[in-house]
Amino acid sequence: MRDTHAASQDGLSVELASQLCRSLQLGLEFLGTELQMAEAFLNLAETSRNPTASRQNLRNTVTALDAVTRFIERLNGELLQRQRLARRATELGQRLATTELRLQSRGHPEESNSDAGRGEDPHGR
Repeated sequence: MRDTHAASQDGLSVELASQLCRSLQLGLEFLGTELQMAEAFLNLAETSRNPTASRQNLRNTVTALDAVTRFIERLNGELLQRQRLARRATELGQRLATTELRLQSRGHPEESNSDAGRGEDPHGR
């Protein structure tokens, strides 16, 4: 009976390890998707001729990058995928800053407010 119990525990351990691995993989996929969304919003902000749409897309970019940054911090720093995601998020953040400056110089000063209000709703909600 004891051998059956030990085998059952081993099976549970293997299943738990498998589920933890799957959970990590899903989390990494989520972060990759969130970065793709941030990039898409930034592309829209850069190409839109509508200042209101540009502002909204910049805010969406900031929201997505903030989420990615929060979750990346929870990952093991030695994990190769974490390093890639962090590098990609940094590059998008730099591109966001450049885009904000470019849009501001085009006469749309409100575009630069997305960085100042990180974590807060610009409408006070």
